[in-house]
Amino acid sequence: MKKITILGSTGSIGTQTLEIVRKHNKEIKVIGLACGKQLSKLIEQINEFSPTKVFIQDEESFTKLRSLFPKIKIFTGENGISEMIREANVDLIINALVGFAGVVPTLTAIEQKINIALANKESLVSCGHIIMKKAEDNNVKIFPIDSEHNAMWQCLHSGKKSELKKILITCSGGPFSNLTLEETKKVTKKEALKHPNWTMGNKVTIDSATVTNKALEIIEAKWLFNISKDQIVPILHKESIIHSMIEFQDNSIIAQMSNPNMSLPISYALMEGNRFVNETPPINFNDVSQLNFQYMDNKRWLPLKIIFDIFDNPSLCAVFNSANEANVRLFLNDKISFYDITERNKRAVERHQDIPKQLEINEIIRLHNSVIQQEESI
Repeated sequence: MKKITILGSTGSIGTQTLEIVRKHNKEIKVIGLACGKQLSKLIEQINEFSPTKVFIQDEESFTKLRSLFPKIKIFTGENGISEMIREANVDLIINALVGFAGVVPTLTAIEQKINIALANKESLVSCGHIIMKKAEDNNVKIFPIDSEHNAMWQCLHSGKKSELKKILITCSGGPFSNLTLEETKKVTKKEALKHPNWTMGNKVTIDSATVTNKALEIIEAKWLFNISKDQIVPILHKESIIHSMIEFQDNSIIAQMSNPNMSLPISYALMEGNRFVNETPPINFNDVSQLNFQYMDNKRWLPLKIIFDIFDNPSLCAVFNSANEANVRLFLNDKISFYDITERNKRAVERHQDIPKQLEINEIIRLHNSVIQQEESI
């Protein structure tokens, strides 16, 4: 039986992971759960899945959990997740935390030599050079959950890594793919939170609407598959049926196709590249009249231009990630406009042009905190 810990258990990826565990409870056992503040949902999960270790960020909720579950070890505080990981004794960590908060837990799991199913792309965007080196040194495998990278992983089984020519990463374009950049100035929060294809958490949904999510995924792909920026091509594909494609040296292309549902990539990562029966509805080709593809113009999709400009500068990628985290939060709190998110991200990168290209983890944490403070002091 595979023993797992889920970080971000009450979020979109976490709850979908638990749906899979529910159907395969003879094969998978939940040992640890971690969440931020959603106490009632966490209590439901504890009652159903009986973990032995639990983390909650909110300290008032921590006190309530200790009284409700005296036999379970409850963690909280700045280092609580890392402490739980060190004590969990599991086979796999599912990191579905949102934002930079996922970085240190990723590194802790690697130090404990625990394989990771990764949905926290921000870990690799901010610290890819550190994480991948530590993973290699500790013989730790990282299995991508993001649908695009999971698709790349599946497609690469059709050939050798040395035969890879290009990765074609698809992008739905979010709800505003038909708008010009100027027209996005009128976008409202309600409109931005309504994705046409996917059901996701608020931050990822806004990132998808600005296409910053695709920019972050480009850097994630760089580290996962050790590719150059000339080897990755974003493709606008509004239907979200093909999740990524691999072009090999003989110019053949392998695509991974499925309906837009995260259950499939989660289960594939959860089983470390093995398949079991999945209830994701199969594609009905009577309903798919056509699939559309278009190369993406960096002038229209400004986050792509920014990320390709800083592709080989890990520190500026960390700045971009941190600025975006702050600015999405400002937008969701009605402090800035939708259009301002990307403009402010761009200015943050420009302000930090002189920082060293590679930083150590403590320096990256300080940089993250500094960028967040700068962005939030509007």
